[in-house]
Amino acid sequence: CEPHGFMGMKGVLLVTPNGPTALGPIAATELCVFPNPVGDMLHISSPFDPGSSVVVTITDALGRIHAMTCTQQGNLLSCATGLLPRGATIVHVGSGPRSLRATVILE
Repeated sequence: CEPHGFMGMKGVLLVTPNGPTALGPIAATELCVFPNPVGDMLHISSPFDPGSSVVVTITDALGRIHAMTCTQQGNLLSCATGLLPRGATIVHVGSGPRSLRATVILE
């Protein structure tokens, strides 16, 4: 995703709201997560309105859901991951009825 793709960062994903069968005016929305794999801080370029309330959670490989502590500046969310379990995870980003997800590796 711009502006991070030209910097060689990994983690660009194209996801659809509520899974691949979503219908409606928003068929696909880009959710950019970086870096991937993640160290202590995950950054998310959110497609949601900058003034909206955004909830971020992570589901680990065992299916446990963990709340994330994030700061928001415009459309950029910065989330601390230092205390979360390492390994493959799914990041859920939601605002109102819309929810997007991306797979990231926590190192």
